[in-house]
Amino acid sequence: MNKKGFTTIELVISFSMIVIILGSLIGFTVTYRGKVKNEEIRSQLIDFKNTITKTIYDDIITKKYKRIEYCTGTDDCVNFIDADGNSHPLKIINVLQNNDNQKKGVYLNYDGINYLLPDSDLNRDTEYVCHFIDSFNLKIYNDSLYNLSFTYYHYFLNEKYQIMLTIN
Repeated sequence: MNKKGFTTIELVISFSMIVIILGSLIGFTVTYRGKVKNEEIRSQLIDFKNTITKTIYDDIITKKYKRIEYCTGTDDCVNFIDADGNSHPLKIINVLQNNDNQKKGVYLNYDGINYLLPDSDLNRDTEYVCHFIDSFNLKIYNDSLYNLSFTYYHYFLNEKYQIMLTIN
C-alpha cells in the first residue's frame, strides 16, 4: 500500500514541539521587556541627578554662591546665598493630587523651577514608588566649606541615588 501523509502521533509530537518553542520565546520576550523597562527607569533617574547637579553647579559658578543654610523651620528646604545676599531656595515638594499646573508626584524645586522625580507620580498604596529619603543633609566645615547631600530611592529597582554638592 502507498501511505502518504502524517500519522496522528507525528502531528501531536510536532504540535507539542511548536508549543514548547513558542512558550519559551514568550517567556524570553517578557523577561527582556522587563529588563529594558528597568534600564529606561535607571537612565531617567541618572538623568534627573545629572540635570539637578549641572543646574546648581552652573549657578554656583555664575551667581557666586557663598554659603548654604537651612530654610527657617524645616530641613526639606535649603537656601543658597549668593555674594549679594540673595537667597535661592532648593526644596522638596510632595504634590499628593493633580491640580491645574502640577501633576501628582515628588518635585525638587530649585529657584522656582520644578523638577519631577522620575516615577514619583506612580503611587504604591501610600508611599511613592520613587521618593526622597529623609531630607537634606547639610554639613558645614569652618564656615567656608559646605557639603549638601540628598538621596532618593526607587522602590521597584531597590536602588538609591545620591546627589552631593559642595561649595567652597
